[in-house]
Amino acid sequence: MDREDSGGTYVYNGVDAVPDNVRHVRVDPSITVIRDNAFDGHFHLEEVELPEGLLKIGDTAFGECRNLKRINIPSTVKEIDKEAFFECGQLEGIILPKGLEQLGKGAFQWCI
Repeated sequence: MDREDSGGTYVYNGVDAVPDNVRHVRVDPSITVIRDNAFDGHFHLEEVELPEGLLKIGDTAFGECRNLKRINIPSTVKEIDKEAFFECGQLEGIILPKGLEQLGKGAFQWCI
């Protein structure tokens, strides 16, 4: 089931498949882990809103999201796994949280 709010933003619930053409995602506040490969290869994705309370971003969670420009990393994130943002060459900037405990190998490989 595709879930969108009134502004056309896809609401990620951690269960439903993410549509290939989604451009803007808001992660539901109940989500504490972005699973491995959750958004991998979603070439149209441009912006992601992550909630406070998120603890982990899994392996290749946003890999090859080549048009991803904006994503906030909440202060609650403790782990960013390997290749989480692999080939996200359009990222405008990332601020890592002070409490980050693990940054996986190649997490930002091929990012400019």
